Amino acid sequence: MDSSVTSSAFEIELVDLAKYYGTSRVFEHFNLAVKNGEVVSIIGPSGSGKSTLCRVAVGLEPFQEGRILVRGELYKSADGKEASLRGREARAVRRELGMVFQHFTLFPQLKVIDNIMLGPLKVLGLPKDEARKRAETVLARVGMAEKADSYPGHLSGGQQQRTAIARELAMDRRVIFFDEVTSALDPELAGEVLKAMHDLALTGITMVVVTHEMGFARNVSDRVVFMDQGQIVEIGAPDAIFSNPSEPRTREFLDRVLAERSRRD
Repeated sequence: MDSSVTSSAFEIELVDLAKYYGTSRVFEHFNLAVKNGEVVSIIGPSGSGKSTLCRVAVGLEPFQEGRILVRGELYKSADGKEASLRGREARAVRRELGMVFQHFTLFPQLKVIDNIMLGPLKVLGLPKDEARKRAETVLARVGMAEKADSYPGHLSGGQQQRTAIARELAMDRRVIFFDEVTSALDPELAGEVLKAMHDLALTGITMVVVTHEMGFARNVSDRVVFMDQGQIVEIGAPDAIFSNPSEPRTREFLDRVLAERSRRD
């Protein structure tokens, strides 16, 4: 990418974002800046706009107000002004923002290795041997090397989700958004995915994690965001959020979630 791109302590900044479906507000005046290598977990009740926020941030949905900055440069703006990142440079930045979804979105007709190679081949333009080597490397990172020649339908849910994570790693993402990636899995399989995410966090990649897994949020995150009704109610270090939340809505949510988890256990 062009060496003139401004460096910034922040990998991605969401500035005064607003998102509406018709007249229905999802969120507005939303501000969040994520530092290089930071792990930020976003928690909150269902329907509070967390998943939509992720989709807006990575460019999968439009937004009606605000700006998105990547490393200090304007990447997207809702007011129609041209971003300071243009053309090929903007496309390169778009490729640096990845997302892992709740459902695995793998191509069922392709083997695991081919699912991983597809992006590097078609989007990054890597030679086949280089794309395969990269795919093998990232599959090993998520503990899936032995499943390279399997089809997604022959994998457990946890294995499919780890494959989806490997697919994002193969694209050299700088920021990966995770949207409730364990919510469709039973606890044992969820544990496999959470371990892979924990290991990934140790590598220094920037991660924004929408999750109901309070253990992950508390033990792996650098910061935790409590979001409700499209707003950030509270943000802070995990120990502060979980041990001594300052907002009653945060406390009520955590009490309810942790009580439900205790009953299930």
